Amino acid sequence: RASVSMIDTQARLRALVVHCLNTPLGLHSSACFYADKLVTLSGGKPQDVYLLAQAYFVSKQYRRALMVLKQDDMHERELQFKYLAARCLAECKDWEECLGMLGDGNDVDSLSSALYDSKAEAELGQAV
Repeated sequence: RASVSMIDTQARLRALVVHCLNTPLGLHSSACFYADKLVTLSGGKPQDVYLLAQAYFVSKQYRRALMVLKQDDMHERELQFKYLAARCLAECKDWEECLGMLGDGNDVDSLSSALYDSKAEAELGQAV
């Protein structure tokens, strides 16, 4: 019974983070706070880590977002993580590392797919 409650709590926290990110009221610092708690409760599930990184990015905390994305080398395994990490580096004007992160361009189709998936997730999140 306790695990069902924990799963429900995590789902509610995810919805709250998405709401904070998508609201025009600018609740980005709240999104960071709740996303951080969510990562702790979920044991660092990749989807929650990515949500935390998004919250940091939207809050213009690019270095923190980058640190989260590079944790456990997730940016090496997941294209969404790599793309957001590159965006963080671009915002920090660290062009060399940004280009290095994106690689030689062989991942263009995969990266386009990841971008499309990110956009679809954002639109889905707005519908929640």
